[in-house]
Amino acid sequence: MASTKNSDAALQELSKMLWADTDNPTFEEEFLEKYDLNYTIDSSQVVMDFIDHIKSISDHEDHLDRIFLRTGAYIGEIIKHASNKSFHWYDTKAAQTLNPKIKAYGDSLGVAAVLYDEETHEMIFPIAKVMKYYEEGSEQNLKFYIQALTKK
Repeated sequence: MASTKNSDAALQELSKMLWADTDNPTFEEEFLEKYDLNYTIDSSQVVMDFIDHIKSISDHEDHLDRIFLRTGAYIGEIIKHASNKSFHWYDTKAAQTLNPKIKAYGDSLGVAAVLYDEETHEMIFPIAKVMKYYEEGSEQNLKFYIQALTKK
């Protein structure tokens, strides 16, 4: 099983790459420069605005995997900061050992990294949620999602 600490550190770093990767910047990263990405629940609105902005650009499809991974990691980090639970990041393989039902999802991008609380056995898929927001829009509101999960 993957080390929880290593997965947590890697996903926290991935979340920061949303706005701070100079070697391989996020597509349209400059949109984020005017905002304070501080891992608060309110900052999830910035992620929704960013995704809406991306959708308005005609040639964005080649950048979606990186955008989904980075915004999903950021949303997951908001959940970790706001929750009273002890969520930790696991990659797909490690998550499948914790809950074999995850194998049904295959190796899709939406389950590339999973938040899991060992005490309650709750599993959350922030990357998949971001992808649903991209596909379905405001009915998949990320702020409401985080508030429901964290009871805040």
